[in-house]
Amino acid sequence: YAGKGKEYEFLTLEDGEKQYLEFVNIPETEKIKIGLPTIDKKIRAFVPGEVMSLVAKSSNGKSAFVHNVLLRYAETSGLPTIFFSLEMPMLDVFERTMQIEYGYAGFEVEELYRKNDTEIRKKAQTMFSTLGSFYTVVKSGLTLEDIANYIRFGEQNLYKGQRTGLIAIDYLSLLH
Repeated sequence: YAGKGKEYEFLTLEDGEKQYLEFVNIPETEKIKIGLPTIDKKIRAFVPGEVMSLVAKSSNGKSAFVHNVLLRYAETSGLPTIFFSLEMPMLDVFERTMQIEYGYAGFEVEELYRKNDTEIRKKAQTMFSTLGSFYTVVKSGLTLEDIANYIRFGEQNLYKGQRTGLIAIDYLSLLH
């Protein structure tokens, strides 16, 4: 029967209208855009609570795409984002973020850091302030319960008073 808190939940169209009214009033800054205007216009963005699963062959850019969406959301909304990178270590997340933000190739980032280039270090400092709400967890072997605990911990201890705006798990097959 219709009603919440029951083992079996059936929703009415009236329930749907209530949810729709909440949806149309979500601030634009909280809508999750993928950064491609033509597609963003068609799908009208993702909204909090939606689940997206991205499936493609290996090496087609799924991780980079998701990483990019997280960065844009962190930058535009200011809300915390968590990238659960279950296969890529933090140094790779950092290097890829420099690539996305400043257009470097991976080898260029490495070379400039090796030379202790002051310009790239300044860019990194700028990135730290612009993307201060972008967090990464690189622990492998997590369960969905572990992920929920990380989110709760972040909300209660790390970014107190703010809810997590967006999470991404890369990749689901590595969950336990």
